[in-house]
Formats: sequence, C-alpha cells, structure tokens
Amino acid sequence: MPPANSPSEEGPEMRQEFKQLFERASDAQVVMRRKGDQNVYVERQKGGSFNVYVDPDYLSTDNFDVAMASALEQIEITNMRAGAQGDPESDRNLKQMKKLSNKPAHRLFYQTIFRRIGFRKASLKAPIFRHRMVEMGKKAQQELPVTPGNTPLHIQFLLGLMECTEGLDPRITGIISSLNEPLGKINNSDIDPTEQLKTIQNSILPVFENLLAVDKKKWKKEKNVEDEQKKTGDKIDETIEPPDPEPEPDPDKTPTQVDPPPPPPEGEGGEDEGPDDSGHHDPNDNAAPQENPGEDGWRLEVTPPMKGNYSSKRLNKFNSTLKRWERDRAYTAYTKNVPFGGKKHTIKGSFGSGMKPVPMPAGYVLDIDSLNVLEGDRPVIARDENGNFFFKVDKKCTFEIDFYKQKAPLNTPPTTEDNEQVYNATLSAETEGILKQLQGGNATAMAKAACAYIHKKHSYPPFYKDIKALDAHQKKLANSAQNGDHYFQILDSEKHLECYSANTLMVAMLRKLGVPSRLCAGHKVDALDENGNTSLHAGNGHAWTEFWDGQRWAPIDATPTVDPDEKQDDDDDDDDEKDPQDNGPIDDADDGEVKPDPGDDGDPGDDGDPGDDGDPGDDGDPGDDGD
Repeated sequence: MPPANSPSEEGPEMRQEFKQLFERASDAQVVMRRKGDQNVYVERQKGGSFNVYVDPDYLSTDNFDVAMASALEQIEITNMRAGAQGDPESDRNLKQMKKLSNKPAHRLFYQTIFRRIGFRKASLKAPIFRHRMVEMGKKAQQELPVTPGNTPLHIQFLLGLMECTEGLDPRITGIISSLNEPLGKINNSDIDPTEQLKTIQNSILPVFENLLAVDKKKWKKEKNVEDEQKKTGDKIDETIEPPDPEPEPDPDKTPTQVDPPPPPPEGEGGEDEGPDDSGHHDPNDNAAPQENPGEDGWRLEVTPPMKGNYSSKRLNKFNSTLKRWERDRAYTAYTKNVPFGGKKHTIKGSFGSGMKPVPMPAGYVLDIDSLNVLEGDRPVIARDENGNFFFKVDKKCTFEIDFYKQKAPLNTPPTTEDNEQVYNATLSAETEGILKQLQGGNATAMAKAACAYIHKKHSYPPFYKDIKALDAHQKKLANSAQNGDHYFQILDSEKHLECYSANTLMVAMLRKLGVPSRLCAGHKVDALDENGNTSLHAGNGHAWTEFWDGQRWAPIDATPTVDPDEKQDDDDDDDDEKDPQDNGPIDDADDGEVKPDPGDDGDPGDDGDPGDDGDPGDDGDPGDDGD
C-alpha cells in the first residue's frame, strides 16, 4: 500500500511506486504528466502497447487505487473495442455498449466490469492487484454503508463483481455464484475479445438490468404511492390466514388493499368451477392423468391446442411445521397490456367466486383487451410478482381471453425466500455424496445432474392413473414425518415419488447447492381432449421446478417415470392413456425447459464433466421462459 504520510511529503515516492507497480503488471508505459482534461488518460500505440498519462498532482493516498483502476479500465475497454470488430454481432454489441454508457447506472456497470477484468489480469503478474480490487470494494461498502435492507440491489451486485460479498443480500451472493462461468470467461485473457463482449452483453448485463428494474420499481413506489395507485389501479394484497368474521377497521390498511372475496353462496362456485388460490399447495392441484378427466369437475380449454406446462402458482416458502409449500399472496391489478407477439391462443372456461389462477405457459401473457365475458360478472385481472395471472370473481363468470408470447418475459431476480434452506438434516450417504461432488459448479449443470440423480434413484408410483391413491401417497409421506427435516429424509429414501414430492426434493437439493429455486404448480398437457383441444383440469395437474440460472428462471422437471416392471395391467389401456412423462402430438409451448443430458445418471464423476455449461439453449430458447 502507499505510505500513509501526506501526499505532498511523499509525492515523488508515490509516483515512482505507481509507475513500477503498474508497469510490472501490464504492457504499458506510465508517464507522470497530465494530458487532455483527464486525471488519467490512456493512449494505445500502433504496436498494441499503451501510454498511461497520470496527472502527478492528482495522485494521492486516497485515490492511488482509483487512478490505477481507471487506467486498467481504459486499457481493457480500448482492447475490447479494437479486438471485437469485423462481424455484425460485435458491431451491434459495441454500439449498444456505447449507447448504454451514456446512462449513469450503465456507465457504472461497464466501469465495474472492465475494472474487474483489468485487476484480475494484472494480478496474474502482480497478485497484490487482486487485493487492491477487494480493498476498493470494501472502502465503497464502508462509505455506503452496505446492508441488505438499504442498499439498491444493482449496487450490491456491482460490489459483488468486485468480490466484496460480505454483508450483501443473500439473493445477490446467490446470483454472483451462479455467474461463475461467464465471469470466468471474461477474465480469461485467452478468450477472443468478440466472445468476451458477447458474454458481457448477453450473460451479465441482463442480470444487472433486471436488478436495476427492481430497484427502480421500488423507488417509484416509495416516491409517490398515490400517483402510482392512479396509474396501476387497485392492489390486491391477501394474507394466507382468512379474516375474522367481523374484523375491526385497520387504520394501517391503505385504500389499495382489499379483503379476499367472501365464500360463494351455497350452490354457487366450488371446485367444479376452478380451485381458489389458497397461497399454498393443495394435493388436488397436482394430480396425475385419470380416466374421463374433468367429467365431474372444472375444465379450461385452450385453442388452438398447445402442449407443455401451464403454471398456476409458484411457491417459494416451505412450511416445515405443516410440511407444505406456500407463498405470499400479493397481486397487482393488470390494467395495461405489455408488449407481446407470436401466435394467438385462447383460453376459455368458467370460474366461480374467489381468486382464481389462470394457468399460463411460462413467458406468455394475457391480452386484456380480448377478454370476452360470455356469462356472469366481469372479473378483475391481476398478476403477482412471479408473473402468474388471476381472476378475482365476485360470483361467477364464463369467459374467453387470448394470450400470446411476451416479448420481454418477466424475470424477477431471486428473493431471500428463493435461497432459503428448507432442511438441516443429513440425507442418505449416496445423496450427500452427490451434493458434495456437485458443489460449486454451474447452476444449470448442477440442476441437470440433480434431476438425473432423482430420475435414477426414484420412480413414479405404479398406481399413476388413480388420483385418490396418488393424493393419499403424497399425504402419507408428509404425515408420517415427525418434522420438516424428517420429511426430506423420507423423500430421499422413498422409492416412489409423484411430481410434487420429487420436485420438493429437487428444490431442497438445489438450495443446498446454493441455487435459487422454487416449486411450480399447474398443469402438464400431453394430449388432445375429445374435442381436439387442449384441456386443463384436475386430471392433468402437475408440479415441477424452476431454478435461477443467472439470467432467468429456467424450468426443469424432476418427476421420475414409472418403472416398466411395475406398470398397471389394464385391458382397456389404449393410445389415449398417457404415461406421466409422455408427449402428445400437439404444438409445444416452448418454455425453454432444461432436461438432463441423455444417459446422465446424476453422478458427475461418471460423465466426467461436473462443470458442464448446461446451456438451456440445447433444450429450448433461453429467452422463452422467465415468468
């Protein structure tokens, strides 16, 4: 470190130290004189070397490291611009970077990224540079100060990029961990500048922009709540516990909050007209295929038909006492369409009174202008923070409404609950061994391997056509557990796991590996109904997993298949009866689902690549998901 005396007394020594240290770690010549209007100015020579001009009057104990960081940043940006040229994609990325750098927040992002690259490269020749980078971050933390509650998420993210993770929001540390691969790529001096720039723009910048958007939304609400109410409409905020029959007036309750809808009068509503959003998992939501589905229950139809997963709710809190998944129920009235496009699909059906989930494929949104109420009351359309849609119905309505692919899918970064460990017990030696081997890998590779392991170790119950038996089996696993920890030990040791139990175990394993994840409940469509349409009903209820891959919420399904030796004998079985993992002959929703590699048994030692990049693009469009 520079001597702690006053700069005026040690000016020559400090300048000499700066010159020797910088020239030892880079191919640059330091010139101690001011050039232009900048305190630190970098000039690239014809042969690729650099002259670094430093204003000697600027250099002091307080800004010694800042001057060094500025010089390293300018060198890396100049090298990037010189090397990443010649193809259309690089030209577009360079133009985008130049344009975004005019915005204060984005300018700070690029400044941090290129300083990180410069410090990491310099540390290969002079290890003290990495120490200086961390010290700069710590100094910034002290000045803010940084705490999870009062520092914007995008600022915490930039501090994390400077390897200052102490005191950061757990969501940010999880995100930084999930970016190990792209951060390693941009730090590698052997990687072509074109590829480095592509990685920054496509893998790291979107994460920063998502966090910045979350912060801006929070600031907007805090700045003027009343104006925000006028723009967005009513905010519907419910609690899991039902209100008292005659609650006392709550002075803290704002006009934007309303109570849950009252129970339907006798003879109206009920399960035959759509399940209510209970805020937790109901086993009846996630049943398996059955004969004559929907015969005595509710049903929604989608035209033209489209197979895939339709999400009704995303659950991220595990109640270890009740041994079930839950979520905070907070809805915002959806009064204005977001940009969408692609092929039009229509969902049609009837809902009784209550807050009713409207199942949607990941990355799709409702077109509120197309809502057509065929009978009954017009519902209030709402959306929660995870992108799921809901109808608030007072009495009853029969409706049809169109939905499309959202052009910029909602990608809300992980919350604290998405990272929270759900058990503290020790699982089987085999499972603990797998977790140990996977630790520290790429998020997608870890998810693939964990999923393959569950597929290998477990199988779907042989009574997969019997909804009541499946529900009873699921409840038995939970009710036989003494507590939450024991429940996960039971799931780990039980041979037969249906979708909910298998994916509950999957989320638990991923969170143990440091990967933000949550349980999704909804429907899995594999075949056409008798009218040639896609039907959503209790008979195709399903659960799966979503994990944060660093850029988006990626779906993956740990539901195992039925053991062929245990399949039910059924003389009436025909081509219409589907195995839980079969696919039907209809268009795919293309939600970017991540799937284990063929032949992968979940053991990273067997395929020799625990660091597989697990690119979701191999299984779908990475931009398709994200709700």
